[in-house]
Amino acid sequence: MRSRRGSRKRYEPTGSSGFFTALLRYGGMWILQGNESTFRLPAGAIKTVGRAPRADFIVDAALVSRLHCRLTATDRSVEVVDLQSTNGTFVNGKRVAQAKLAVGDRLRVGRVELKVARLSTGL
Repeated sequence: MRSRRGSRKRYEPTGSSGFFTALLRYGGMWILQGNESTFRLPAGAIKTVGRAPRADFIVDAALVSRLHCRLTATDRSVEVVDLQSTNGTFVNGKRVAQAKLAVGDRLRVGRVELKVARLSTGL
C-alpha cells in the first residue's frame, strides 16, 4: 500500500484459504491493518485500492483490478465505490457498486478480505 507521502507497501495473500484478512477500524481514525503493516485513514481521506502503482493501496492478489475500488472515510463511516472492476467489490458476500460499511461488515476485493470494526473515541 502507498500513502500520498510516497511510502509504499504491498499486500499478498497468505494462509491456506488464499484470503488475506485485514481489519478496518474506525473512530477518529480509520485503520487498515494487515499482517505486516498498518495504514491510517483520517476523516476526509479518499483512497483507491488496486494492483496499479497509482493505487493508494497496492494489493498484489489474484482477481484484483488495477484500480478496483475507492474508499472514502468520514467521521461516521467509510463508503466503498466499485471502480468498474472486472471481478467486483463485495460487502458481506453481496456484489455492490456502492455501499456504506458498518461495524462487522466484510469488504472483499479479489481474494482480499477486510473486516470493519470501530475503535472507541480517544484510543
